[in-house]
Amino acid sequence: MNDNRKQQEFFKKAYDLGSQRVPSGYGWPMEIDPQQLKFLNIVKQSTSSGNALDIGCGQGRHTFMLAENGFDAYGIDFLERPVVEAQDKAKNEKLQNIHFKVMDVLDLDFPDNFFEVILDWSVVDHIYPKDWAKY
Repeated sequence: MNDNRKQQEFFKKAYDLGSQRVPSGYGWPMEIDPQQLKFLNIVKQSTSSGNALDIGCGQGRHTFMLAENGFDAYGIDFLERPVVEAQDKAKNEKLQNIHFKVMDVLDLDFPDNFFEVILDWSVVDHIYPKDWAKY
């Protein structure tokens, strides 16, 4: 099984666990980590609007945080299930400044210099050393 497939299987299994994900040892709860709020406050000291990218967004908790704070927020993840869940939540909340897409972080489909803010919350540690330069 190739490296990317192993990663996909790991995360698919985690999402399949639903609310039992965290008790089963697959971190990342839906709540915003206090470190992210500190990060947001630092970012807002230099810019409070523009395009923001949440790499490996999962179900979008940080993407929503960025959108709710005035950014045109884009969340990408390489699995369809969490992206669909995030899209459904955004639709239900009628947020216009939030966008989700299934996309590989190593093959981004955005124009150069499109983002003012890029957030990587625990994604880089899932990038294999052979891909670090591209990342």
